[in-house]
Amino acid sequence: YAKPKITILLTGNELQQAGKPLTLGKIYESNSLVLQAALQQMGITTVKIKLIEDDLNATVQALKVALEEADLVLISGGISVGDFDFAGTALQQLGVEEIFYKVKQKPGKPLYFGKHQQTYLFALPGNPASTLNCFYVYVYPLLEALMGKTKTGLMRLQQPLAHDFENTNDRALFLKASLENNKVSIRTGQASSMIKAFAEANALVYIPHSQKEIKKGEAVQTLLLPHGI
Repeated sequence: YAKPKITILLTGNELQQAGKPLTLGKIYESNSLVLQAALQQMGITTVKIKLIEDDLNATVQALKVALEEADLVLISGGISVGDFDFAGTALQQLGVEEIFYKVKQKPGKPLYFGKHQQTYLFALPGNPASTLNCFYVYVYPLLEALMGKTKTGLMRLQQPLAHDFENTNDRALFLKASLENNKVSIRTGQASSMIKAFAEANALVYIPHSQKEIKKGEAVQTLLLPHGI
């Protein structure tokens, strides 16, 4: 199987490349870096990256080219319901088939998955931790399938939790965690904008939305991250 060709489309006038002083109203663009690193771990190096301004016509044109060239398109940001989120409208105009949109999970609620002819497309949340969460849970198994693997997705184990945990959310959780000595600990710094916990984690812990309280020693579903195995 050939390695899939990937196009990453970055949306947002506020994005600025690292290495330059930040100007007023700008933030450093990091999602392309974390996605490229995750793809390189899978041996995928044919990756195109394009920054799109917050404009509907520009979004439509960039998407049209990407859908013609790539096996998988990853859109970073622009899929929510803000005044400058044009990805959803552009996808409709281009006739992309929506397979699902929005997942009752945290992080990564505004997640979109669709298909146009032979090209698949994910629109990922703009926050970097949400982006990487959604990549490993949803994009990673699809890429493995495209590369011919029959068993896809992160390895899942039942492991005892090293501490008590209370779920105060009404959504399912994917939490950065560390698996050591056959016990799993949920890390601090779980905010969607915080990437540090991923650097320290080797797993994700999945908590269903209906499970509100977990005691120390109870087994939780643990997804092993590729770099942590």
